[in-house]
Amino acid sequence: MRLSNKSSARLASVQHIYAMEIDQNFDQKKLQKDLLSYYKSQGDSDGIIMPHKELFSKLTSLVMAEKSTIDDIIIKYLTKDWTIDKLNLVLKSILRCGIAEMIYMKEVPTKVIINEYATIAGSFFDSKETGFVNSILDKISLEFRE
Repeated sequence: MRLSNKSSARLASVQHIYAMEIDQNFDQKKLQKDLLSYYKSQGDSDGIIMPHKELFSKLTSLVMAEKSTIDDIIIKYLTKDWTIDKLNLVLKSILRCGIAEMIYMKEVPTKVIINEYATIAGSFFDSKETGFVNSILDKISLEFRE
């Protein structure tokens, strides 16, 4: 599947947030540069396309700056049997990016955000987790976009 440069930016943002969670000592700017270099080195092969740099930078910066607020929003929509610490790290990274875009980037249509992050989730998980991402983002859109 061939991604657009904005879809690629969203995927790269999820990768960035995941890496920052794995090793919080990463230099955020260096990691951004390294990820963009990786995408550039891949050229236009196998559907890999250079991420939209502005969107990538904005998303990763927003998530890092608003991580606590975003995590509080995630917690609000989890059932009592789940804690944010129980969420798979990739799933958590997808939600963090999707929520950041949903609440801080009002210029992006809601349907685009939900579809993009559900698609990213589908690249890593089965339909259960994809539906979970879709459901959480839909509920958040009703709270923050209406």
